[in-house]
Amino acid sequence: MAVTAGEYPPVVADVVLGDEYPPTPRRMAGPAGSPVRELRVVYPKPRHKPAFWMPLASVAGRAPAPWVARLAAIDIGWLWLYILVYLPTLFLARRVLKVA
Repeated sequence: MAVTAGEYPPVVADVVLGDEYPPTPRRMAGPAGSPVRELRVVYPKPRHKPAFWMPLASVAGRAPAPWVARLAAIDIGWLWLYILVYLPTLFLARRVLKVA
């Protein structure tokens, strides 16, 4: 996308749509003496928050009780997943290897 004002050189900005490529810089400075001092690209916010892992999301649509839908909406972050997998594995390995 390019913005021009009269005979001044254009201010060019790359606009990225979709999730395949990361967004380019959002602000482009205009050339010296140009009436266009800055060009800003404003991307819309995502419609939904990206989730790491929602293990009970499949039961949300067919849940008879509202508390089940709330439980299905819980996002287990990577840290909680790590802790929930690491601690049992640690204690099991200590027991199997007979380490104090």
